[in-house]
Amino acid sequence: MRSKAKAAALSLMMLGGLAFLNAACAQDDDAPTPPLAPQDEQVAPDDNELIQKCMAHVPAKLGLELGTTLTTQSDRWGLVWRADFAIPKVAKMTGVNRIVCKRARGDEPLNFALATSQNILPLTQK
Repeated sequence: MRSKAKAAALSLMMLGGLAFLNAACAQDDDAPTPPLAPQDEQVAPDDNELIQKCMAHVPAKLGLELGTTLTTQSDRWGLVWRADFAIPKVAKMTGVNRIVCKRARGDEPLNFALATSQNILPLTQK
């Protein structure tokens, strides 16, 4: 597979004593995690067990307010849950904040990412 990787723009955000590395980049074909925006995925019913496991990785003290959520399925990624969110304790941020969480397969650990201020379109219900 030919890589489509591009240089990443990195920034560091401190919030409630936690540091988030904010990378705005295109993912390559060999990326180990699902992309921030669904690609070649079909909409799937919500999986409450997956959503609970994903939310268990979000520090409660952040006080995130979830917006639109979307569960998708693909041969490559399996079941993926995405959620756009706001952080009320922080001044309005530009871009989209998103959680991306992939169900573990076999011995894989749960795959979880929290991205802030991304230059992507907000999720829409399909």
